[in-house]
Amino acid sequence: MTIAPQAPASLPDLDGAGRISSGIAAAAPGLGPLAKLPGTWTGHGFNQIWRPKHGTDDHFLQLNLTHEHLVFNSIGGLVPNRGFAQHDIELTGVRYLQQISDDSGFPPPTGGGALHLEPGFWLNVPTRRSRSRTRRI
Repeated sequence: MTIAPQAPASLPDLDGAGRISSGIAAAAPGLGPLAKLPGTWTGHGFNQIWRPKHGTDDHFLQLNLTHEHLVFNSIGGLVPNRGFAQHDIELTGVRYLQQISDDSGFPPPTGGGALHLEPGFWLNVPTRRSRSRTRRI
């Protein structure tokens, strides 16, 4: 799938970057590899699922052209992670909302419907001295 970033129309361009507010931009350095994600991303893709055929014991392969809309926002502050075997650490991250819909071109109810909706978080976990020295997200 090819996804291209787009500036959200509802957010003011306070930092000149075209995507995020000045408060979120100030937190961006702590985001590490996630720093370039905040914003709205859209694109087209393809979905396939092996699913039950209603009213039978049979299954069929469903194929869909898709439209994906993915919005990332900085959490905007530090997230404390209380440790037990290690000291407390502070995480930074982004929250996201992924929306995937049918893009077959057929009118509802055959096409155009929602296929997937997923909220979540991606967190930047700082390097720990006690174990692996690699960065994790």
